[in-house]
Amino acid sequence: MTSDANLTDFQCEYPAIDIALYTKIMLAVAYGLVGALSLVGNLAVLLIVVCRREMQTVTNIFISSVSAADLVITSFSLWATPLAYYQRVWYFGEYMCYMVSIIQGLSLMWVPLTLAAVALDRYSLVASPFRTPMKKKTCLLIIAGIWMGGFAALSPMIRMVEFVDTYGPCHFCLESWDHDRQHYRLFYGLSVLAIRSAIPLILISLCHWRIAVILNNQTTKFQTLRSAR
Repeated sequence: MTSDANLTDFQCEYPAIDIALYTKIMLAVAYGLVGALSLVGNLAVLLIVVCRREMQTVTNIFISSVSAADLVITSFSLWATPLAYYQRVWYFGEYMCYMVSIIQGLSLMWVPLTLAAVALDRYSLVASPFRTPMKKKTCLLIIAGIWMGGFAALSPMIRMVEFVDTYGPCHFCLESWDHDRQHYRLFYGLSVLAIRSAIPLILISLCHWRIAVILNNQTTKFQTLRSAR
């Protein structure tokens, strides 16, 4: 009979992905550079918008929301996710298991949906230039709705995240769905993909296409008027 100690040893012998040393160095430099640029750039954006009142426009507030989302994922997920992938085990504890899983999913919703809101605001300004612009309060409410909506959309996935403790030096952070719920997992995954990718992409594309059409029509009218003189 296998003892508990031997069973624990067996469970924890989980080899990391074997990659060349120069590849590890390149990955470390790349992730470090991206992380440093993200921290400096996004912090600079937030500080400029917060500290300079004249910069607190609706568009800049939306951009600040994107910067905040990028800062969150840089602080919690950028370094933990690749380490967990290549080491194939989780070294950062139970709390970070849930935190990183939540943030990684949320950031992929916050950013594209906020960019879609920016595109809609720009289209509104171009299509109706004499209309009252969006107020800052409305902008903040939209951002709050996007962030809270992201939590709501990811709540089923959050419930499936599991921290596996082998009572040894190795632990695992997994997304665990019951076998009889695999069809729900597929449906849920496609729904999340549509919310965070397809819908924002369609909205952004339509808005910028309409902006291009409006500007082209205005240019054509202006040239016609000049030719008529």
